[in-house]
Amino acid sequence: MPGIQSGTAFTSVCVNTAIYLPWLLSQCVKNGVVFKRAKLQDLTDALAVGSHGRVDMIVNCTGLGASTLGGVRDSTVVPARGQITLVRNENGGRMVNLSGTDDGDDEACYVMTRAVGGGTVLGGSYQKGDWNAEVDHELARRIMHRAVKACPDLTRGSGKVEDLDVIRHGVGLRPVREGGARVEREPMANGWVVHNYGHGGAGYQSSYGCAQAAVRLVTEVTSAKVSKL
Repeated sequence: MPGIQSGTAFTSVCVNTAIYLPWLLSQCVKNGVVFKRAKLQDLTDALAVGSHGRVDMIVNCTGLGASTLGGVRDSTVVPARGQITLVRNENGGRMVNLSGTDDGDDEACYVMTRAVGGGTVLGGSYQKGDWNAEVDHELARRIMHRAVKACPDLTRGSGKVEDLDVIRHGVGLRPVREGGARVEREPMANGWVVHNYGHGGAGYQSSYGCAQAAVRLVTEVTSAKVSKL
């Protein structure tokens, strides 16, 4: 590709979240987890949601909500607006990530094909501090143009953006935290809270490692290995 000075090729994976997330939910249900939907104004409101008596532990995974939730209100958590375009992927798998673009430091170029007909994700943007959840169609045009330039076979070789088979455009607000994700325990008046939030755009990549760290913190508390002092 013209303009590229160097590159690296390697084998990786791409999660089809439309399949993965329901599977995770099913595993939780299978292991006895009870799900309840509620609106919380304060972290301590979670103590009243449980139906099994006293709640000794809260695991706080509120993401961007950690910036406004009472009892947390972490002002270092801000959104990083990410916009993508999802297209059909009949032409085989591909994974491409460029280190930058000519369209600004808050825009990116990547192509990620999801398995079993999950489409190909074209990205993107990383607009820190932007709360706008609406699709920017001019940005969508730039995203598609960059992706087609990097991978002409997305259009069966025509190289024309209008030949992309677009499924939808999407916007997500990534929960970025200054200083990195917060995975730590904190004492409360009636128990403990273990925080696990602020992973930015690396939520899926870091999920297992951060979950294991959170479980370790919970285990230390429940096994009386730590005190509030």
